Amino acid sequence: MAAAAEEVVEGMITELEVAETEALYYLSMDDFTLLRLVGRGGYGKVFQVRCTLNNQVYAMKVVDKASIERYRSMGNIATELAILRTHAEARHPFILGLECAFQSASKLHFVMEYVPGGMLFAHLRSHDMFTEKMARFYAAEVLLALEHLHMLSIIYRDLKPENVLICADGNAKLCDFGLAAIGLTASPTHTSASGRPVLVGTTEYMAPEVLRRMQCGQAVDVWALGVLLYEMMTGEAPWWHKEQKELQRKIAHTKLRLPTWFTNEAKALVRGLLTKDPAQRLGVMPNSPTFQSDFPTLKSHPFFRHLNWRMLLACKLEAPFVPTLTAADPNLDVSNFDSKYTLEAPVLSPLRRPLSTDMEEQFEALSLAYSSPDLRDSLRDSLRDSVRTSRTSVSSRGSISDSSDMLRFKS
Repeated sequence: MAAAAEEVVEGMITELEVAETEALYYLSMDDFTLLRLVGRGGYGKVFQVRCTLNNQVYAMKVVDKASIERYRSMGNIATELAILRTHAEARHPFILGLECAFQSASKLHFVMEYVPGGMLFAHLRSHDMFTEKMARFYAAEVLLALEHLHMLSIIYRDLKPENVLICADGNAKLCDFGLAAIGLTASPTHTSASGRPVLVGTTEYMAPEVLRRMQCGQAVDVWALGVLLYEMMTGEAPWWHKEQKELQRKIAHTKLRLPTWFTNEAKALVRGLLTKDPAQRLGVMPNSPTFQSDFPTLKSHPFFRHLNWRMLLACKLEAPFVPTLTAADPNLDVSNFDSKYTLEAPVLSPLRRPLSTDMEEQFEALSLAYSSPDLRDSLRDSLRDSVRTSRTSVSSRGSISDSSDMLRFKS
C-alpha cells in the first residue's frame, strides 16, 4: 500500500510540474470565501475575501453586469482590465495590484490586494486637515504613481481622496481605473446609456479643459494632483458649490484663493498646479501639443526640497501617519472602513434584471480570465506544500488524501 501511495505522490509531483508551465490558473467564486463587505458603489460591491487555495486575504470588487449594460461600455471594462493587468505584471509600490479576474453568469470579479488602512478620504475627514509634512508625503507618493502611469501612456482621470488607499505601514496606493484612458490624449466625455455625452471624472477634481470639452492630455492628472494637495492641507476642495453648473463655472473662471497659513513653497506649487491654462500649468511640458506631464520639474520644486525620492519609491521613508489596526491579524482588520458596510452581511447581490442577448454575447467574448505572477507563485507554493504534506503523510501512514481539486489550470 505504501508503494502505491508513493506512486500517487510521484504522479502528483509530475502533474504539478506540468501545470507550472501553464500561464493561467482557473479561478472562480468557489475558490473564495466572502469575509466582510467593505464598500459599495453604483456598479457593485467590494468584499474582503479569503482564497481557499492559498489561505491569503484579498479585496474583491464585484461588478454587476446589468449595471455595465446600463452605465458603462464594454470598452471601459476592456480598458480597465488592460490597465490592471499591466500593473499586476509590473508592480508599482503606490498602485493597487490586480491578483486575478474572472466572470460568472451575472457578475465580473476583480481580486486585488487588500489594503487595511482604508481610504485617504476617511482619514482626511477624521483629521479635518493634514499638516504640510503629511500632505507632502502623500502628494509625493501619488505623484510617483501618476508618473508611472503617464510613462505607460495612461491618463488616470479620477484622482480624489476616495481613490487613494492607506496601507498598514502608512504608504498610499492608487486604486480604481474605471475611468482611465490609454493614450496621450482622451475625450473629456463618454457616452451614457441614454446616448448623451457625460463629462468624465468627479466635478470637484475636473480640470478646466474637461469642463470646456477640449481634448484632454496628462495635464488633467496634474491639475487633480493640485486639487488633492489643496484639499489635504485645508480639508476642502479649492472650489465648491452645491449646484453642479455653478461649481463648473467657478472651476473654469474663478480665481484661486490660497489660505494665509500655506508656506510660500506650498503656495507656489498649488498655484502652479492649478493654473487654468494647461499649456501654462506647472508640471506640464512646455510647447507640448498633447499637454504631456513633466514630473521631473515638479519633483525638483522647493516644496519637495528635503524629500528623498529614491528612498520614497523604495518605501524606506517613515510615513507621517500609520492607521490604527485593531484586529490581531492586520490582514483581517476592517476597522478603517465604514461600519455601515462592515456590519452588513457579506453576500453577493441577486441579479437585478436579465441581460440583453447582445450584452450576453459581448460578455461571452470578453477575455477576462487572468491571474498575476504573484498569485501564480503563491498558488504554486501552496501546491508544493500540499505535496510535501502528502509525502510526509505517506511516509508515516502509507496513504494519501486526494488534493487534485487544487490542480485546476487553464489549458
